[in-house]
Amino acid sequence: MLCFWGAQVREGLGLVKPDQVKHGKCGFSGIQSLCPKTAVQDMSAGRSFAGFIQDGKVSVLRLRSEDYEHHIESLELKDETDDRIRLIVCGADDAVLLSDSGKVLIMDKTTVCKPLKGLDNRQVIQIACGDHHSMALTKDGQVFVWGENSHGQLGLKKNHPSSPSAQHVQSLSGIPLAQISAGGDHSFGLSLSGVVFGWGKNSAGQLGLGDTTDRHIPTIINSLQFKKTVSISCGGEHTATLSKGGTVFTFGSGGRGQLGHKSFRDEHHPRVVAELWGSEVSQVTCGR
Repeated sequence: MLCFWGAQVREGLGLVKPDQVKHGKCGFSGIQSLCPKTAVQDMSAGRSFAGFIQDGKVSVLRLRSEDYEHHIESLELKDETDDRIRLIVCGADDAVLLSDSGKVLIMDKTTVCKPLKGLDNRQVIQIACGDHHSMALTKDGQVFVWGENSHGQLGLKKNHPSSPSAQHVQSLSGIPLAQISAGGDHSFGLSLSGVVFGWGKNSAGQLGLGDTTDRHIPTIINSLQFKKTVSISCGGEHTATLSKGGTVFTFGSGGRGQLGHKSFRDEHHPRVVAELWGSEVSQVTCGR
């Protein structure tokens, strides 16, 4: 069963006919559910698209079209092989796909997909999308980035231009990473040894460095040292981390209460979400 809620873009999401959608009891804002004939293996929603993977094939639904009668579209894969798609991650206006063999494809506004240049047959195991930049983590723990670099979110160097092809983050060479996460215009990486690196936009303290200065290269978040971080999630302008014991830290923009600290203040240092203290949290994720 697939559940969805929020702005009513298209009832049934194009996956089933409108009369096959089940409605919750909360009216327009309530949860709706559907059971498509083919199981949805992965899905992701961005600002302009929602993507679905069914039986290794990808389809997308445009979310910002003025035509509310539009249909779900199957993606056209350039240089297509028999490789199946297993992951999709949507950014603001595009999406990144990952195949079973570790190949990366990128989708533009026209919903045409093509292989990403610059990975040189490397096997990718994770992908992440910010608003206008993306990241890939290879099997050997190296990070590659592409897209806009307006705030240093690519982590290459100051004043480095934006790039349409994958670029290796040289400053992290020799530091194998276990996880990557991309926010609106900031990025994070977690090393196998538990060291947390952040870079990019820091206007609300979303890097957790105690200030609001952007960073153009990966910088160690000293306040998370020895916290045994196991997972990181970046939102639009805030960040959440999860420690081995289940402790959640949040920092960055708090203007909508998204940090969970009973206030609307920004936090420039990682701060424990006290309401979750004592709970064995197993996963954390951020929206905008």
